[in-house]
This record gives sequence, structure tokens and C-alpha cells, in this order.
Amino acid sequence: MKASAIAQPRSRALGQAITASTVGNILEWFDFAVYGYMAPYIGPLFFPSHDPVASTIAAFAVFAIGYLARPLGALVLGRVGDRVGRRTMLVISITILGASSCAIGLLPTHESIGNFAPVLLVLMRLAQGFSVGGEYTGSMAYASEVSPHGHRGLLSSLATTGTMMGILLSSMAVWLVRSVVGPEALAAWGWRIPFLMGLVVMVFGILIRTRIPETLHEDGAHGERTMHAFTALRAHWREVVQAIGIVTGANVVLYLMFVFVIHIAVEAGASHVEEMNTIGLAVTIPATVLGGWLSDRLGRKRVSLITNLAMAVLAVPAFSLSVWFAPWPGGPSPGPTVAFLVGQLLMAVPMGLVFGVQGVMISEMLPRDVRCTVFSVSYSLAMGLFAGTAPMVAEWMMMRANWHLGPAFYMVGWLAVALWCISRRRETAYSPLD
Repeated sequence: MKASAIAQPRSRALGQAITASTVGNILEWFDFAVYGYMAPYIGPLFFPSHDPVASTIAAFAVFAIGYLARPLGALVLGRVGDRVGRRTMLVISITILGASSCAIGLLPTHESIGNFAPVLLVLMRLAQGFSVGGEYTGSMAYASEVSPHGHRGLLSSLATTGTMMGILLSSMAVWLVRSVVGPEALAAWGWRIPFLMGLVVMVFGILIRTRIPETLHEDGAHGERTMHAFTALRAHWREVVQAIGIVTGANVVLYLMFVFVIHIAVEAGASHVEEMNTIGLAVTIPATVLGGWLSDRLGRKRVSLITNLAMAVLAVPAFSLSVWFAPWPGGPSPGPTVAFLVGQLLMAVPMGLVFGVQGVMISEMLPRDVRCTVFSVSYSLAMGLFAGTAPMVAEWMMMRANWHLGPAFYMVGWLAVALWCISRRRETAYSPLD
């Protein structure tokens, strides 16, 4: 590693850098994930239809659109990260996301402005997706670069927990708003509240990120080694394909087990599902840190193979438990409510372990001068084409094709792809980071 390539922060500065990366992820993913939980409420307001399933599918389609914008954001923001600096990229991404999320909370509905309402919603969701195109991958590259050798897995996993905490807080926000204003008010106007918090997210995110140290040296940022984005992708196409396969499996699990099943549970008449979902997500946070710590000691490849295999084995029983409901007047019986939580917990632990190693594993696959670009585009394609569309595919499987276990087998298929891609990689935990 060239000394001029990176300014390695130490002690207090290292702590500030990791904290800023983690908190930034919390704020950014809170804003982005809220839409997934609010989609069943947004659907009838922006996509009115005599068929409730059609409205929900349309709302989840807009959820997926946010992911389809990620590759463009990855190309633009990843390029900024590799040429100008990681810090600049992270400030830009959180600014765009905060503004677009706040705008969603202010949008008039279809009843007020007709078809302009869904058009504006799609545009704001595209802006959200664009901003997140460089967020997670930029923070992972940054955390890996500031972390000392032998601790990259652990310290990078702390930044990853920001993603899970953001999704956890968005689930908690929906639960709290629903508890305070009630289901009817939530459907009418309460859904706007979490989105309006985007303004706070933007201001706070900018404040903490403008103070973090830069890890891309000025010579590296503007030097001749920096490839054009498409040249970098062409030169590293094998890494792009493998990264897509590695990240898709666990993220399909995330969006089916911790976003989509909430909608199914509510439609079945279940109560307390937001509370159960919040508990399940909370468990992933210590599991993520544990996964990063284990990867420093046992290796990225071994931990990734074991945990992805565990999810593949548990997918069908876990999903079956999470969608097993037998409502009685006043709420579901205790059995199904407990079953929902057990199903989520079965996947929460191995999923958290996977997320703890995933970011640092892919960062180590790539050279520094193209790391943000290649990682961002690979991750964005995986999320946009496969993980982000998973709730829409699952809705069609269960409600149109009447294949109730279809989403579970969809998870198994993508986890099998992840296992194959991981098996093709060499171990990188014990090598210096380029």
C-alpha cells in the first residue's frame, strides 16, 4: 500500500470517521426504507383502483423504481468518489436523499392533481434511488480504507449496522405513527410524517460528513490511474458479476422477510406485526458486528459460505412461519403472532452475519482507484434488477399466481447464486488492502 494513497486516521480520528459513516448510513437508509413500509398506504392514494392488489403492486413497482435509478447514481457518484473524494460523494448523496424524501411527504395525491401525482412520486423515488446509488458502497469503501489491517471486518461491520439501524428505525417510526394517530389517520395523512423527517436527515447528515477525513489522496483523486467508469467496469467485469451474485441473495431475504411480509401480515388482519418486525431487525444489528468480527478471524469466504447456506436451508420454514395467520376478532391468536417473530428471527441472525462481511469482502476484491465506481454499479444493479423488485415479484406470486411459498423459493434461488459466486473468490481477509 502506498503511503501517499491514503491518509489513515488514527485513534480519535478513526472513531470519528467510523461514527460518521455509521450515522450517515442510519439517516440515509431510514429515508429510503420508509417507502417500503408505507407502500400499502401510498398505493390507494397515488394509484387508485377498484382492485386493491393492483394498487399495492403499483406502489411496490415504484419501490422497485427507486432501485432501478441506482446504477445511474452509482456511475455518477461512484465516479465522484474515485476522482474527487469519498467525503464529497457521501455529502452529495445524503443531500439529494434528504430533499427528495421531504418532497414525497409534501406531494399532493391523485385526488388533488390527478395523474401528475404518481408522476411526481416516481420522480422523487428516482431521486432517492440515484442518491443511494453511491451511499452504502461509498461508506463501505470508506470504512474499509480507514480501518487498520486485521480489523477491517469488524470496523466495516459497524458502518454496515447503520444500514440495518436505519431500516429498523423506519419500521419503528411506522409503528409509532400508527400507534399515535391510528390506522385510519395513518392511511389518510400520517404516512407523510416519516418522509418529512428527510429535512432533518439532510441537515444532520451534511454536518457530520463535512467533518470526516478524506481517504483518497489528492494525487490519487486526479491522477492518471483513475479509469473512465465504463473502462473500469469492462476491465473488472468478472468482479461485477460476482459482486452482483454475492449481494443479491441476502438483500432479497431482507426485502421479503422484513418488508414484504409486513404487508401480508396486515392484509391478513394481524396486529403487532410492526413491533415483531422491529424486534427481528434489532437482532440483525449485533449479528452484523459479530459477522464482521468473525470474518477477521475465520476469513471472509468461510463466514459467507456458512451463513448463506444457513439462510438457504431456513428460507422455506422461516417464510412459512412468517405468513401463518389465523385472525380472530380483536387480533391474531398468540400462536401465529409468535410464529411470525420466530420466522423472522430464524433469518435475522444469519442475514446479519452475512451483512457484517459482505461490504468488506467486496471492497477487498477491487483496487482503490476504481473501488467506488465498480462496487457502486455492481451493488446498484443487484438491488435494482433483483432485490428491489423482490416485493413486487412476491406480491404477484402470492396474490396472482396463488403460489404461497413462491417468495421462499425465490430466496433460495438467489442464495444458491450467492453461494456459487462466493465459492469462486479467493480469501482476502489476511491480505493488505490496495
